[in-house]
Amino acid sequence: MAAAQAGWSAEARYRLAESLTYHGRGGMWAAGAPRTATLGEDGAAEYRVRLVPGRRYAIHGVCGERCSDIDLRLFDPGGRELVRDVEAGPDPLIEVRAGIPGVYRVRLVMVRCAGAACNTALGVFSAAD
Repeated sequence: MAAAQAGWSAEARYRLAESLTYHGRGGMWAAGAPRTATLGEDGAAEYRVRLVPGRRYAIHGVCGERCSDIDLRLFDPGGRELVRDVEAGPDPLIEVRAGIPGVYRVRLVMVRCAGAACNTALGVFSAAD
């Protein structure tokens, strides 16, 4: 199981970087390692990320081959939803320029998974501009 998870982590890192380039966000850098989870349909994972005011961020999700749809939502330190990507698809992308310092919350939801559980990964990318 550990080898399978390590394999997914490597694949997730590659897929996150490739997708950012495809979406025209190639000049951003990873703000930490991808965060991974295995979720069943309607399952969710929450992640906390510290964002710096004025910095531009892309928060990107990807999922494994049995998954066809995941959603992302970003909440500010006060719990207010700032932005979301709930369009159908396996690679949601949300962008934000942090307004206040603090720990933000990202919620990733598995909408469609063809198996008992599917691999997911979340990447946070940043640009200093």
